[in-house]
Amino acid sequence: MKGFKESEVNKTDRRKKQQSKNVNKALLQNALTLQKKGELEEASKIYHQLIKNKFLEENVFLNYATICQQQNKLKDAILLLKNAIKINPKNFIPFFKVGFILNNRGMAYEAHPFAKKAIELNPNFWQGYHNFIKILRELNRPKDAASIAEKAKNLF
Repeated sequence: MKGFKESEVNKTDRRKKQQSKNVNKALLQNALTLQKKGELEEASKIYHQLIKNKFLEENVFLNYATICQQQNKLKDAILLLKNAIKINPKNFIPFFKVGFILNNRGMAYEAHPFAKKAIELNPNFWQGYHNFIKILRELNRPKDAASIAEKAKNLF
């Protein structure tokens, strides 16, 4: 920019980015508070705005997905959870939730890889085994279900 030193422009850009980040963090805190109070519509609007603002943090997607799940907007919940997986593929929670939702919608075949991955990421999460066993039974794989159940029994 004419009349500005390069460092002044960079400082201004950094300041604007930091201000934007601070605003988004405050919005996230507000959404969390509203969600805890049960004001899900208002919290949803804020989560939607955060995503629109490109504030793409894992918690935004996980919390928004939870609201969608509570409101029976399961397609939206799955999309949000898949975005959370893209951000942090080492977190077992979105894998578990996608597997759970898909299986409860009668989509055991689609749920299988998510449930399996949830157990791989956190082998100490008994709910993951429970979900995976249900999916294997739904897929008519009783031997695999029994094997996983035995493993879970030994762990827990």
